[in-house]
Amino acid sequence: KHAPIPQDTVILTGPIIIPSQVAIQKLHKGDFIELYYFTNKGLHNAELFMWLADNDALTLLQTSNSLHSFVPLATAQMKGSTMRDEDLSWEEFSEVAHCLATTMKENDWLEERIDSHIKFWLALKSHPWRHGTCKISK
Repeated sequence: KHAPIPQDTVILTGPIIIPSQVAIQKLHKGDFIELYYFTNKGLHNAELFMWLADNDALTLLQTSNSLHSFVPLATAQMKGSTMRDEDLSWEEFSEVAHCLATTMKENDWLEERIDSHIKFWLALKSHPWRHGTCKISK
């Protein structure tokens, strides 16, 4: 209770964001990624699957052309639980911006691309239609 606190102690100032391995791999490659992976629900699912699946565990899946292939278990579990971007609510859509920008920075994206991304989200959030009283324009 009265012990001194060392001055070099690191105090976290933000949340710890750990998206699924599928999301991180897609983001690292620059591939299209569903925004759902960065919503609170998507991050929660990633946290659950992280503890349930061994990184080296494989499962057998049937592809669209009826061939069977082995894929990582975490990938198979996450694919079935995503939501299309257009089906996200405005609140879920708003949750994504910070998490995605943070993950982009952690995966060594260029600063100008991260800045462009942030400016895009700010433009969407501050658009007059978003703050209007007409329910049709929202």
